[in-house]
Amino acid sequence: MKKKLKTIEVTAKIGQRIIDLPELKPLPNNAIIYKARTGLGATYSEINSDRHSFIIEPNVPVIMGKVQEHNSNLENKDRQIFGVYKGVYRDDILEYLTSESKYKKILTTPEGFIDKIMPAIKENLDFYQKNFYLLIDECEKNIQDTSYRAKINAPFDIFFEFENKGLISATPLPFSDPRFAEHGFVRYVVKPDYRFSQSLELISTNNVLEAFTDYIKDNPEDRYCIFVNSTNTIEALVAKLRISDESAVFCADESVLKLELKGLHIARSDFGDRHMKKYNFFTSRYFSAFDMKLSYKPHVIMLTDVFFAKHSILDPVTEAIQIAGRLRNGIGKLAHITNYNPELKSMDKEEAILYLDGIKAMFKSILQLAGNMTHKGKTDFLEQIRKVELAKFFKPNGDYDWFMYDNFLNEERVKGYYQKPEHLLKAYGLANEHFVLSPKEACYLLGDGDRLKRETRESQRALLMEIACQLDSVEKATFYLGDKQREIELLRNLNKTLVEGYYAIGLEGLKKANYVESKIKRAIETTKQLRLLKCNKTAVLVYEYLKSNSRYTDERIKVVLGSIYNKMGVKKRPKASDIKLFYRVQRTTVGKGKGYATFNKLFEVKPKN
Repeated sequence: MKKKLKTIEVTAKIGQRIIDLPELKPLPNNAIIYKARTGLGATYSEINSDRHSFIIEPNVPVIMGKVQEHNSNLENKDRQIFGVYKGVYRDDILEYLTSESKYKKILTTPEGFIDKIMPAIKENLDFYQKNFYLLIDECEKNIQDTSYRAKINAPFDIFFEFENKGLISATPLPFSDPRFAEHGFVRYVVKPDYRFSQSLELISTNNVLEAFTDYIKDNPEDRYCIFVNSTNTIEALVAKLRISDESAVFCADESVLKLELKGLHIARSDFGDRHMKKYNFFTSRYFSAFDMKLSYKPHVIMLTDVFFAKHSILDPVTEAIQIAGRLRNGIGKLAHITNYNPELKSMDKEEAILYLDGIKAMFKSILQLAGNMTHKGKTDFLEQIRKVELAKFFKPNGDYDWFMYDNFLNEERVKGYYQKPEHLLKAYGLANEHFVLSPKEACYLLGDGDRLKRETRESQRALLMEIACQLDSVEKATFYLGDKQREIELLRNLNKTLVEGYYAIGLEGLKKANYVESKIKRAIETTKQLRLLKCNKTAVLVYEYLKSNSRYTDERIKVVLGSIYNKMGVKKRPKASDIKLFYRVQRTTVGKGKGYATFNKLFEVKPKN
């Protein structure tokens, strides 16, 4: 049984920051500090403490912002801090460490710590481990990001060797790594004695793009900060609303390139409020730690799309809280627009632990079996085993990689929130100190699930079948939100022939054409000609030249109908049997040839003007 960490509660009064709390000034050793809310100045406290520090931040924009803000203050002339990012090298770090700055404060990403700082300090590592405080900020990211950031937890290989160390966040996740207990870590939980919650509109929808569009239409004059971890979703929104000239995207370098290759030259990896426009999109590197101090209060919108961007799923108890705290001068409105997928599979914590323990038992058994063998291919076999996807949860000896372990538990937990609205409502209930929830629904005739079905069809015929099915559901719906014609036009843009065919020959006609475009076109043309034949003007002419209660030869009927067809634009070769479209008839002999006797008219026609 894992040993639980001791917990110490620290009360914070309104207006107090971390630096004002005696129990946390300076930040204690072997501490995981739950600071309760964003904006309490955790890194500010460490930057201004009377000691040397390494401060690990999750992303470069955070570092650049804090270095610029601190170093531009003339009162901090002898306390200049140093940021490690692209363009900073080992010699630059060594130069700062020997500078006149009274207390050395180096801010870095985890990758920068391993690749740049460690090579600079390794010759005197003992000195730095004794004399520098090592702080990991926004420590939930060490769990959330480890599945795609290979080096984010590499600093932990030496973290526990520092005499003074700690982790801090407003939204930390629990760590399963037993080293925290072994080193006597303590949880410090800050408890504000005042309310600090803000209103949040939770918009549950089946169509994220349409719900976002309608939300924007309801607030056309506002400026927006939109947090969504998907460049594909950003691209779709900008294209749909035609707002590229009014938009800015702040994201990682690789995402900037991705958008540029698609013709969207509106993205950048560095932030500056001078670059902001009416619609400002931020990906995950700006979700936490980063501060924006604007002269206005924008609308903040969080977007989740579980169908097309599963990585855009937001955790209400960590990411939503962090995003809501990025605007230091306040926000106008806060909204979270999301869809749901009842088929999204997830495990509860107990199931997830049993699952991982089962994999671990198998993995260790294979390693043990292979270890006892002397075959020539043993080394290659073990190497291949460690490349298996599930091996990511383990270290080479078969023990857990505890950060990957916690990452799996966390992802399974969060996935479960997006199976249905009531699950997400319950999750937001866990963050009721931060949010006062206002739930709303925005349901449309066609949803994201329908779009996924269209975009994943394996053949053109299957796509046409799906469009026809969806168009039929739109037409037969008795209630709908939004613009019905907008839904129809969307399907028309996907395949004009299919939609035209639906209205010309119906769903049954499309089935008879086997959803083959060439056959649908022929059926449409045939139907058009038939309608022309049966239209009032055609019937008037037929009844004028071919009378009831009369007899006409086949040749006479063909000549008369041919003339009428030509006048009416009917593209059909006349047949004597076409008379049946206008009269009740009987086959008869006329003179020496065959023909038809006409009786009652089949149409009541208005006479020609």
